[in-house]
Amino acid sequence: MFRSNTRRQLTYYPDKQSGYLAHYQRRALTYYPQRKISYYQTQKFSYYHLIAAFVLGLIGGFLINNLYQHHRYQNLLASADVVSENRAVNLKNVANVADTIIKIDKQTAFNSVWNLPQVQRKAKEIENLSKGAIGVSATVDSYPSADKPFYIVKVFEKHPDQTTSPVYWFRVSSYSGVIQPLDLVENQYIDIEKWNPDGR
Repeated sequence: MFRSNTRRQLTYYPDKQSGYLAHYQRRALTYYPQRKISYYQTQKFSYYHLIAAFVLGLIGGFLINNLYQHHRYQNLLASADVVSENRAVNLKNVANVADTIIKIDKQTAFNSVWNLPQVQRKAKEIENLSKGAIGVSATVDSYPSADKPFYIVKVFEKHPDQTTSPVYWFRVSSYSGVIQPLDLVENQYIDIEKWNPDGR
């Protein structure tokens, strides 16, 4: 009968009732097997689990990067939509502001100034004194804006040498068409009723 003594050997104990062997063999017989018997499983160390973890890490990083890029792209699209909506609102506001500040056009503003009796009287006076050498004309010098809803109309002399010299300045409201002349002494626009350029 064999009994496991250690991990390295097996010990044989003969049976006491087997007569001949029991008489001549008093001590236990030891049998050394060629193959070692061990209770511990021995395996070669492998790197498969490390390789698998590395591959899974790469795949996870790739997926996380794709999710981040997709999220960023969606945010850019959303911000572009917000910008386009804001731009549309701004354009609509600009159109609304333009509608509220511009009710008369450039030609109407020009005609309203040029047909003033004081302007026509001054133009005839200059032409008569210069014997037709100096003419008088007018032009729209600037256009309405959101903070200044006025046309600025300049009345000026045209000399033979192509030079000009201003005579009057007017501000015409682009919404109501109200004309205000510039008082050169006070350097401010006044009501047309208070304006007396001839002093008469």
